[in-house]
Amino acid sequence: MPEASCTTILADHEWKARYTAIHRRVALPATPPTVRQAVRWIAQLGGFLARKGDGEPGITTIWRGWSRFADMADLYRITHPSEDTGNS
Repeated sequence: MPEASCTTILADHEWKARYTAIHRRVALPATPPTVRQAVRWIAQLGGFLARKGDGEPGITTIWRGWSRFADMADLYRITHPSEDTGNS
């Protein structure tokens, strides 16, 4: 379900961490991005270029991105303790 909300697969602090890093702003959108968009953002950390003709990222690229993403999400949680709702 690529068009579902990314909150079905990511905790709030996880998608917020990636969103703020990509867009370089603190203001968050009214609705979370889709699963497809979140996966592509994570894959970009693993080397996915996200060009128009690239198609969807592969599992190796997503895995490499996930490794970096986990650290990013942990740092976001540490620096935004007031937003921590306890869900992981």
